[in-house]
Amino acid sequence: MSPEHANAIIVDDNKDHAATLRLFLIRDGHQVLAIAYSKEEGERLINKVKDGGTKIQVALLDGNLSETSTGGQDGRELAEQVRSQLPGVKVISISTQRQNWSDRPDFTSMEGSAAISKAVTEA
Repeated sequence: MSPEHANAIIVDDNKDHAATLRLFLIRDGHQVLAIAYSKEEGERLINKVKDGGTKIQVALLDGNLSETSTGGQDGRELAEQVRSQLPGVKVISISTQRQNWSDRPDFTSMEGSAAISKAVTEA
């Protein structure tokens, strides 16, 4: 991939949000290699990427990956797994809710889409 285009994975329990994010990334020239819809699927995906030699530059992770998850614990745990098992892969936290995460773009807006594409491009 050229510096302006990245291979990415998405982990988001909301299929509509994941599909929207995928479309934004593809529109901006990036490739989405896989989508996982739970923390457990995300863990399997991370292992598959690690063991399979697939090269990704970016992992986009939702913080709350289940209906009972609050405060972003699932996303933080998954982010730590990415950082430890896939060194050099940039982790971008995503959310469709602003909550207390001022550093996460709201990707349902064009502003959020641009922020995510910029973050992916800079990975």
